[in-house]
Amino acid sequence: MAHSHTRLSAAGIDYANMVARLSESAEVRRGDPQVEDAIRQIEDLGVSFDGHQYRYRGYSYDLLKDAVSYALLDRARSEHPGESAKEWLDPDSPTAADEESMRKLHVTFDGHRYHFAGYRYDRLADACRYAELKQKH
Repeated sequence: MAHSHTRLSAAGIDYANMVARLSESAEVRRGDPQVEDAIRQIEDLGVSFDGHQYRYRGYSYDLLKDAVSYALLDRARSEHPGESAKEWLDPDSPTAADEESMRKLHVTFDGHRYHFAGYRYDRLADACRYAELKQKH
């Protein structure tokens, strides 16, 4: 099943093929043994879908291939066992001090994600870091 030319393969599992199968249509046939196997193997990586986006280790991704790619990279770098694919963390709301910093840096929060210059961030620190870099240049 694994092809040596694909970048989304590990431990003999062709994740690229799974991602393609799961992304082909919005109507994935639950109950199909191949689909269920693909979902199980992707969940074993620690990647989950919350109904809106794919999640891995507290980060969100619009595309399944991006979440799987990062999970494979993360595993290769650290041999991280992943986290439960069922885990869901609500975002922390910004404190009054955070809101003051956000105002100065033009960072916004929509209740789920932080935004700056057209980019979305799961973490306030990441949005602020980028905003500070942009202000310096």
